[in-house]
Amino acid sequence: ILPTPLAGFEADALLCANDSLLVTDTSSIAGGSISNWQWFWTNSGQLNTGNAQPFHIAFNSTGNQTVKLVVTSLAGCVSDTAFKSIEVLPVPQAQFQASLLGCAGNQVQLTNQSIPNGATIQSWNWDFGNSVQDVRTNGNTFTYAYPLAGNYNINLTVGSTGGCSGTPFTQP
Repeated sequence: ILPTPLAGFEADALLCANDSLLVTDTSSIAGGSISNWQWFWTNSGQLNTGNAQPFHIAFNSTGNQTVKLVVTSLAGCVSDTAFKSIEVLPVPQAQFQASLLGCAGNQVQLTNQSIPNGATIQSWNWDFGNSVQDVRTNGNTFTYAYPLAGNYNINLTVGSTGGCSGTPFTQP
């Protein structure tokens, strides 16, 4: 009787929608060797490979996704299916409006217009372009006064309760 391989893999259970999932094979067999790894994932993703090299998966939607693996031994014995549920979290999109005033010392009013995209925003990370940064825990409108005249790029990055951060939004 030939041994049946045991399919297995490691992957994080949580993932932000703008990241890719690293999948690492942990399959084994008591005797002989594994010759084929057949991967399946939500949205009709499929990969057949003759090696156990780690790889990345990018999902095109949020919510619960599934990754499955079936391995085959060199003798042709097929494993049961190993599977893992992956929760792909939404990523908020930073956006704001600035009322830019032209004199040093004048205040700039910053109005948050970030889009949650199904996430709950918990942090607003402001970079005022002059080595000053401010992390806020609400999206309320506020003012900032530049001490010196100049041209500044203001950047905003928002973070969700799930730990996801989108691309910084920049406005001069």
